[in-house]
Amino acid sequence: MKFNENINEIVEKWNKGEIVWSVSLGGIGPSYEQAIQELLFGIISSWGDKELPEPKDDKYPEEYNKHVDEIVHKLKGLGFSGAQVSAAKSAAWQFMKYGYYEMMNKAQEDRLIQVDNRFFKVNNKVSDE
Repeated sequence: MKFNENINEIVEKWNKGEIVWSVSLGGIGPSYEQAIQELLFGIISSWGDKELPEPKDDKYPEEYNKHVDEIVHKLKGLGFSGAQVSAAKSAAWQFMKYGYYEMMNKAQEDRLIQVDNRFFKVNNKVSDE
């Protein structure tokens, strides 16, 4: 499979609710994976066209850490684990730093998945009363 879109095109599709290709980051199940993808695209979408600051001592810059924390807080209803946040944070950084097509073309084919932002919902109403 060959990818030639850039991250802005993918985010635009994601924001419209269209299906996009991504990389599986969870492997535990669809809900767990969906939460990671929601956070991943939330981080990228809200970062916009700002340039990524350079890491210091192999650590994410404070500006990026703060941004991720803000998005996690906005999406707090998804109840992210630390592992989910780490996976989304790392993948978002890679996509923004190296480019969507570059990262997707390097990904193992068995890790490629199709995702969208229409997080499934369950009607938890027990009765009509």
